[in-house]
Amino acid sequence: MEGIQLFGRGSLMDFSNLLSTALDATARNVAERLRNWNADSLLDTPAETVIAQLVEEGSVRCPRLLTDQAWQQPDAREVDKQIIEFGEPVTRRVKRLVLVVPFEGEMDVFTLRADTSSTNPPRVLRLDPQELHLAVDDPPSDGAAVRAMFEEQIANIERYLGWSRQQIDAHNKRIRDQVPRMVEVRREEMRATRRLQADTGYPTSRPTGSDT
Repeated sequence: MEGIQLFGRGSLMDFSNLLSTALDATARNVAERLRNWNADSLLDTPAETVIAQLVEEGSVRCPRLLTDQAWQQPDAREVDKQIIEFGEPVTRRVKRLVLVVPFEGEMDVFTLRADTSSTNPPRVLRLDPQELHLAVDDPPSDGAAVRAMFEEQIANIERYLGWSRQQIDAHNKRIRDQVPRMVEVRREEMRATRRLQADTGYPTSRPTGSDT
């Protein structure tokens, strides 16, 4: 089946598209957002509001498959499939059934490899922002057997999501734990700067009527 591999690209030795790298970048973005926050706004806004906003920006929503809302595309199409007959590759037309599985959460997680993985990552026909398209080519004539084939694919995706969720939950907890202290420290730094500026005796705004 053509389509795309989920949870990273290539082999286990391919260190691109790592979930850990993406989570680290998200945490750095939170720190950068706080550093660049306008001083007046940061000091005038309640700390609880600032913390809630940064935690929201720094948290990652692991996808959750909505398998109870899965639906099958009504029109089965035919595709070319290569098989081996008598030791020779042969291309023949076969039926393809497609199951659409909605999900909620961040689609990018499906493209990133968690620290725990295996040599059998899931493949899907298509990955859309809120849907996975699973396929069974050349299905057996037994509906229960076809369903079992789809459920096997779903189970493998859920297994990988479980590994991703462990890392994401740990990341989200760190964000919740660290952001309040980060905000407290940053606000105190800004207050100290304000006190230092006040001690110099110079105003911190251009006098009214002065030349620009």
